[in-house]
Amino acid sequence: MRQTRAPICIRSAAGFSLIEVLVALLVLALALSGMIKVGMENASARSQLHQPTMALWVASNAIESVRLEPVLPPTGLRTGQSTMGTSLWYWELEVSNTAVESIRRLEIAVFSDAARSQAVSRLTSFAGTPGE
Repeated sequence: MRQTRAPICIRSAAGFSLIEVLVALLVLALALSGMIKVGMENASARSQLHQPTMALWVASNAIESVRLEPVLPPTGLRTGQSTMGTSLWYWELEVSNTAVESIRRLEIAVFSDAARSQAVSRLTSFAGTPGE
């Protein structure tokens, strides 16, 4: 007797083709590179804002220490240095007269280098005679 064989049915294989996998990897690589670029831009912006923020805090502290003095500050130039964060900051404070005799104008410039070449931050305030 002869045996007959059942016809062989060829089915397509389930899964992804090589082209589909490569396209998916390309899309994933583009998305990840975009995310990395955004992260680097955020880090750069953060570092650019760090110095002016620290310098502004140094200026505020120096002005407030002058305003807390019990007498009206004399006119002239004061210089000093302060540590804020992990950096040493240098400042110049110009005290000048105003139209009102009991009020002084305080202008401060904060520098990141001892040569005081370029101000990182500037701030202007006023101080009056205490108790008035």
